[in-house]
Amino acid sequence: MLQVKVWGNNQNNHVMTYALLDSAAATSLCADCLLSNLGLVVDKTQAEILIATANCDRCHQKTGGLNVQGVNETKSFVIPESYVVKQLADVSGHIPRQEVAKSNPDSQNLKIPQLPVENIELLIA
Repeated sequence: MLQVKVWGNNQNNHVMTYALLDSAAATSLCADCLLSNLGLVVDKTQAEILIATANCDRCHQKTGGLNVQGVNETKSFVIPESYVVKQLADVSGHIPRQEVAKSNPDSQNLKIPQLPVENIELLIA
């Protein structure tokens, strides 16, 4: 997970949020509250998406052109299409904790942020 800046067509109208990078995902997802905060319009669609934490999520909306930039990055990239869900799954139980990192010699020096679940608004495939 990482903190990112997200915007649509206007970089001045951006939202800072947390995103989950999922290399196994075939589709990017965003929470509807992220789009509301950005004031973006969505397209109607019909899609069934299999999600690891649920049998199926029926998506009736999608959006295109979400610009994403890491907090300490100078360049951004575009997610060309993202399906809109009510909320993303609670993945907090899968986030490594600082106390676990300290117990492993290979990760003792890692600084692992503790993130509020309600701020995870974007899954990037």
